[in-house]
Order: sequence, then structure tokens, then C-alpha cells
Amino acid sequence: NNYWSTMQLFSSFWGEGKVSVLGHVDFDEIPTGKEGGFEIFLGPNPPVDDDRYWVKLDPAAANIQLSLRETFYDWQKDQRMELHIETLDRDENAPLYFDEAELARRIDKARRFVEYNFKYMIDAIDKVMGEYQSIHEVPYLNQFQSPDSAAGQGGSPLAAYISMIYDLGPDEALVIDMPPVEARYWSFQTGTLWSQTTDFTYHQSSINGAQAVLDQNGHFRAVLSLKDPGLPNWIYPSGIPTSMC
Repeated sequence: NNYWSTMQLFSSFWGEGKVSVLGHVDFDEIPTGKEGGFEIFLGPNPPVDDDRYWVKLDPAAANIQLSLRETFYDWQKDQRMELHIETLDRDENAPLYFDEAELARRIDKARRFVEYNFKYMIDAIDKVMGEYQSIHEVPYLNQFQSPDSAAGQGGSPLAAYISMIYDLGPDEALVIDMPPVEARYWSFQTGTLWSQTTDFTYHQSSINGAQAVLDQNGHFRAVLSLKDPGLPNWIYPSGIPTSMC
């Protein structure tokens, strides 16, 4: 099993109107069978004559988005969940191919999705830059900003997203110091200014609470730098000197 799994249901997909949270599922709260199996019923009305775990959907929401989030703390032990989705009210006579009108509708939907993501990132960069012409001029470099919620953009309503734009020279290091926290899961991750994940396969570009080395008081200290400092909790941003953490 993985460390922790949750599922969110949103009223719409990106580019299809306002995204609001319809439901939230913590898989630790789902009743399971002897072998660990479970069933979740999604629909506007509860299932008839059984006690399956029910998540109420809005019948007026025609384009519901389902987001499954699996959290892995111990990358050597944690395993992926096996999940199957079954549509109970599918029209058996519905064609298995798209006619021209339906194909055109879906292509247009894909266009809106791309446009939404492009505009979202441009607006995010503009918000960071403000009146500054260069990222190096931004006054709050190398400082974590106030927690933010991304539930309105399809993020987890449970998560606090705390970001920082770092700027490092070849021989510079940024020391991250954090007292003990009671969060069920926490991690530091590096990424590009466009929110692209940096290489975590061959480099330690992130670190979480299970991987971290803490002092005797539970204090966490990490070093973000382009060169290995020879200390525990080194976070290597994959050679990117100016980006996000």
C-alpha cells in the first residue's frame, strides 16, 4: 500500500468554467473487506439497498473531474493502489466511436484546456514579476511566501502550498530550517518557474518527512545548492540556478 491516498471531485474541468470541490474522500476512512478491497459509489443519489460508501454528486454538473492523489513516503516500500472505475448507467447501445460533431466538440474542449493552462501560468508569472523586468530583481527571492490554497484550480483542499523563488550562484547555498511539524505529510520539492517537475530519478531534487534526517529535537535543516555540501538533506535543483521550491 501507499502511505496515504485521497480523492477529490470537482464541478468542472480546467477551461470549462469555475472549478469547485464537490466531494472529498480519505481512503483511510473507507470500510474495507478482509483482503483490503473496497467500493465507493459516486452519484446524485445513494445506492439502493446497500451500505456502500457514497459520495454525493451534483446532477447539474455535467463535466465532473475526479482527481486521485497517492502519497508515497517510503519510495522503496510504498506501492501503488489498484483502482477500477465502472460506469453503472452507460447506454449499452451507445456507439464506441465519435461522429464528426462529437469529435469536433472534444477537440474544441482540448483547445480550451490548453488555453486555460497557458493563461494560468502567464498570470502566475505576471503576479510574481509585477513591475520588475528580471526575476533577479524580485525583492522576496529566497523567501517562502504565505500558504496558498489551490482547491479552486483542482488542487487538494487539504494541502497548503508554500512556495519560494530561489536564486543561487555556483558557490552559494540556501539553508532551509524548519521546526517540528505535525502535518501528516510534508515535503520540499524543486521545479521550474513553469511548475515543471525537476529530475527526481537521478537526483535528489526533493525530500519528504520520511527521507529527511532530523536532529534529536525533531528539527529539520536542509541545504539547497548546486554543489553537494557533504551534509544530510541536500536538495539538488537539477542544475537550475533560479527556479521554484
